[in-house]
Amino acid sequence: MLQAGHFIAGRHNNNLFNERGCHAQCYNCNVNLRGNTLEYRRQIIKLYGEGADEEIEAEARITRQFSVSELEDFMEDLKQRIKELDGQD
Repeated sequence: MLQAGHFIAGRHNNNLFNERGCHAQCYNCNVNLRGNTLEYRRQIIKLYGEGADEEIEAEARITRQFSVSELEDFMEDLKQRIKELDGQD
């Protein structure tokens, strides 16, 4: 079973929903290897380009207060994207 592995460990609110910093990880990498950060960093750079890892780290240092409507919009967007991936739309 896969888990949501975050490039920046912890519950930093600004990167908690950052799609570039959250990917599927196996239990071993996410828990036992504490995120397997060196390999995770390599994959971030491979996926998004040179410097993307540093951008995600910089974004994590920003404190952000999400409004209820922002979170509701985010949730609706994800629901729509799931439907599209499932071929329901």
